[in-house]
Amino acid sequence: MSAMQTEITEAVERATAPLFADIRELKTMLSRALTPDDKAYFSIDEAAKILKLKPDTLRTKCRNGSIPFEREKGGRKMLIRRDVILAK
Repeated sequence: MSAMQTEITEAVERATAPLFADIRELKTMLSRALTPDDKAYFSIDEAAKILKLKPDTLRTKCRNGSIPFEREKGGRKMLIRRDVILAK
């Protein structure tokens, strides 16, 4: 790796480190906010709000296998487990 590439890589790492720290902190806060008494599953609309996605985008991600989901017994309603949302 050239000196310029090394310099650029280090600059990117310095610039992104605070963002990754913020993401870790947000994940921790979210996991504390959801206690065992909270819902184990979320509807597409609820999960989309948490993940800051449009419901149709989330449905597409579920259908193409990017996000695992389950169907309500005997129904068409898509449900996403809490642990799947926390992992995102």
